Amino acid sequence: MNEVIRFALLGCGIGALYAFASQGLIVIFRGTGVLNFSLGATAIAGVFLQYELQYERGHNFWFASVCGVLLSTTLGALTHWLVLRPLQRKRA
Repeated sequence: MNEVIRFALLGCGIGALYAFASQGLIVIFRGTGVLNFSLGATAIAGVFLQYELQYERGHNFWFASVCGVLLSTTLGALTHWLVLRPLQRKRA
């Protein structure tokens, strides 16, 4: 019975990540009218930066996390302004 609870909790965590990613995809599509499949790549770039700073360079967890979030935010903003805005204008 212990394994069932463990797998249920792990499944809830993965399900929450899928729900979060799908909500991001829907919000971007509703706002711009363009499907943006780079959402996962934008998120994983921040995770890779956090891993590099924390485990390879020895920085603090919070510093590495903030840097990862800032990188993901910057990449998302650049994608919006350089890719999605021109595509939205072409579509209209």
